[in-house]
Amino acid sequence: VFQFKHWNEQAEPRHQLDTPYAPNVNYESLQKTPLPTVILTEPIDISQFNQIVLCTKVLRPLFPSTICPTTTISEFQVTIPPQPTAIKKAHGSSYGDEDYEQESLSDKKPEEIVVSFQVEKFKDILFICIEENFLHVSPIAWNLLSQQIIRLCKSKNTLQTIVLGTSDRITTLKSVGSTLGLPDLEPPEFVTNCTASLITTLILHDLPFKSLIAPSEGPSGFEKLSLVSMDQLAESCFELVKPVENVSSYIEECHRAWRLQGTAMGAQTGLYI
Repeated sequence: VFQFKHWNEQAEPRHQLDTPYAPNVNYESLQKTPLPTVILTEPIDISQFNQIVLCTKVLRPLFPSTICPTTTISEFQVTIPPQPTAIKKAHGSSYGDEDYEQESLSDKKPEEIVVSFQVEKFKDILFICIEENFLHVSPIAWNLLSQQIIRLCKSKNTLQTIVLGTSDRITTLKSVGSTLGLPDLEPPEFVTNCTASLITTLILHDLPFKSLIAPSEGPSGFEKLSLVSMDQLAESCFELVKPVENVSSYIEECHRAWRLQGTAMGAQTGLYI
């Protein structure tokens, strides 16, 4: 007869975590770290533009390169300084009468992260496409980036500002400040990440703008859109921006760009493994 017995004679709580603590650090509070920096690499003459479109990467196909060939004229660079790490070794809990030491899993020194967002132009339209990366970019960086973008918008009073974003808290296309007859975004509906930061900064600076918010599924930066939402977005964006003359070819190219990007919802969208 074989008897299997756990090697640890002392029962430890399952919720107890042994973490290396640095001395004199209050881990119950936010830590003081350097703020990210945001710069515009090349100055932009805003007087030659009548519209500025701010969108996330998932909505970039609303301006397909086949019919809306853009030219990069500058870029915003967001530099996130290295974050401080904990000490190399620390004493953890004791099992029985013996103490153990816990070492860090990696000796790699933290490095600064630089993320760039291109500023493009097409005719009299200025595009800024923001690729949201929640693994590397903090909400503070989105706020600082939004302030720099809105400073660019304020440099011309007649500039029409358009914000395109997504939300997983709505079921149909909504608007903020739009005059297209779409329902407004109302509580408890909300947006997050850079789209929310842009809209908030525009409101705080009392700048007029129009915004389209599409229903989506999936984590930030990897959203999926339904075919119905794509049709509504393409039709509304065409009325709002009018980047080309032919609406049917415009919608067709938008769908083609979304399929190439892999944004369309598939048959297994609702499965979680």
